[in-house]
Amino acid sequence: MWVIFLGSGMVFGAAALALIWIGSRVILSIRRQQKKFEIEDETYNKVKEAIKEKENKNEK
Repeated sequence: MWVIFLGSGMVFGAAALALIWIGSRVILSIRRQQKKFEIEDETYNKVKEAIKEKENKNEK
């Protein structure tokens, strides 16, 4: 009887570890995507500002 209890505990423990590992990978992937988005957004804003400045210089 106790063998079944220990076996099921090990199975549930392994499943929990697998879920934690998968969850951490998903969170890491989301953070990487967010960082990429922030870098792209920052670059876009810098280019947009540079274009505005160049247009203002050309108008003067």
